Amino acid sequence: MGICAKRISKTIGRPPVNILTNIDLQIPDGDFAALTGRSGSGKSSLLYLLSSLDTASTGVIEIDGMDIYQMDPEALGQFRNEKMGFIFQFHYLLTELTVLENVLFPTRKLGQSGQKKAYAEHLLNQVGLGDKLHRFPRQLSGGEQQRVAIARAFIMDPKYLFADEPTGSLDSANGQLVMKILSEAHATQKTTIILVTHDPYFADMAKRQILLSDGQILIDELET
Repeated sequence: MGICAKRISKTIGRPPVNILTNIDLQIPDGDFAALTGRSGSGKSSLLYLLSSLDTASTGVIEIDGMDIYQMDPEALGQFRNEKMGFIFQFHYLLTELTVLENVLFPTRKLGQSGQKKAYAEHLLNQVGLGDKLHRFPRQLSGGEQQRVAIARAFIMDPKYLFADEPTGSLDSANGQLVMKILSEAHATQKTTIILVTHDPYFADMAKRQILLSDGQILIDELET
């Protein structure tokens, strides 16, 4: 069913400033879409609306056929935990937890930490951190911390993965590694990925590019 945005608009402040205006967008299951555009174009704002982390001023967003604005907060929170993964430009790791504990953190609410431990170790091996399970974030480089965040995003096998400039604070080598991990997840697990990026090279790795300008979709094209 995927994600469907119908006539979505977002305004902030008084007097109101339009951030997004009358967005209609379909993200089918298994899509890999890059949201691109200049700073201030609305691409991150759109990502936050599509991921249910923010609320539109007008319009409807449906995920898996459900109107997320009609869901009560507890049900929406559980839906996010079970079906969504999030990666941001900053890793947001918990400093008091080890690498392994950070990856397992999303499993706590569902009481699945024990049964997911082996999978967490597998994910950390995949991102090249299998030898650093018991280190703390302060003992890792910036690139390593971001890879922990990626493993954490995948721990619940999310159907939808939202990534907001995940390579923005990384050097070229680590940025390419992050994109390689996302591309492989899309290819092997059919994860639906929505990526915000300002980097044309990384945008080209997606199957679809959606260019925003002044809060509206200017171009929406599939790779040829």
